[in-house]
Amino acid sequence: MQVTKFPIVALMTAVVLASLGCESIDRRINTYHAAYASLTPADQDRIVQGDIRKGDSAELVTIAFGKPDSQSAITTSSGKQREVWIYTKTHHVKESSRVAHDGEGPQGAVIEDVYRVFKELEREITLLDGAVVYVRDPQRDAQLVAATLAR
Repeated sequence: MQVTKFPIVALMTAVVLASLGCESIDRRINTYHAAYASLTPADQDRIVQGDIRKGDSAELVTIAFGKPDSQSAITTSSGKQREVWIYTKTHHVKESSRVAHDGEGPQGAVIEDVYRVFKELEREITLLDGAVVYVRDPQRDAQLVAATLAR
């Protein structure tokens, strides 16, 4: 009998992350209600759609995307706070399968799938003193290039 452990582990991990760390946009809007409520209806829709622009606050970025996967901060020579927020997607790619033993003889053999984990840049947002100054979104950039070339 073949037993594949990865789907079970992945499902358990997804359930734990969904219950602990992943917040919905509605929860983030409630958390940052004052910032969201101060926007026009058009800007509220833009933020919900993930359309972040220069001048948007760190709160609006957090409403749109949640907390970054990683961030770094420095103080510039002029005394301003510069932060870079990185958001990534994680992909699991099956590389192979192998026979493993759990120590209980031949009947204890199981098939384990071996996966490689890839992190893909989803977006990079640079803030200066809490306001967006640069947004790097590789997927959106690729779509703009494709649309330009199609003309």
